[in-house]
Amino acid sequence: MSDTPILQGIDLKKTYQLGRLEVPVLHGASIQIQARAWTTILGTSGSGKSTLLQLLGGIIRPTEGDISIMGNSGDSDGTVRQKVAYLGHQPGVYGELNALENLRFFAELYGQEANESDLDKLLVRFALERAKNRPIRTYSRGMTQRLALARMSVQGSDIWLLDEPMTGLDAAGRDIFVEWLNEAKNAGKTIVTITHAADLLKPSVDRVITLESGRLKEAVT
Repeated sequence: MSDTPILQGIDLKKTYQLGRLEVPVLHGASIQIQARAWTTILGTSGSGKSTLLQLLGGIIRPTEGDISIMGNSGDSDGTVRQKVAYLGHQPGVYGELNALENLRFFAELYGQEANESDLDKLLVRFALERAKNRPIRTYSRGMTQRLALARMSVQGSDIWLLDEPMTGLDAAGRDIFVEWLNEAKNAGKTIVTITHAADLLKPSVDRVITLESGRLKEAVT
């Protein structure tokens, strides 16, 4: 595990405008994410976890503060952002396409090879092989979430940001998820997760960060 921060946020503040009211969510949080490590962010609902992850993933912009990815704070052509794969509360897959079509689309979107044999193996890994030709709109919530996790594997990104990725997964699906992320970390991926099921991840996680009321309160390595 390297001490070099691959992803960094400095004095991050985020305020939302609700009518005439300004609602602060983050209050100057600074965070360094180490390369090839698995970091988990904990906190109660409303503490700012999802906002922080969206800022790090470039989904939203900070009101104040700076974010750098692999030492780059600018990304005019989007090549740096392609190094980051983000999975939020929405699975980010297309309901009218089937599983193979979704994985092929995202692989090609990120400039990766879409070998059908490899995609089939990935679907077997996520227990979706029997439903690979069905439109995703016919999937259960857990099946859709497993496909969303598989999507991250084909993007070729070095940094994975996952917000409550175990939502909708049964016990078998959670086991697949934890094993899959362990393998990804061992293969050199940098992983950041938000989860309420922290106990399931404790043996695997390298660092735990706690946010409380928009402020970084604790870091345990």
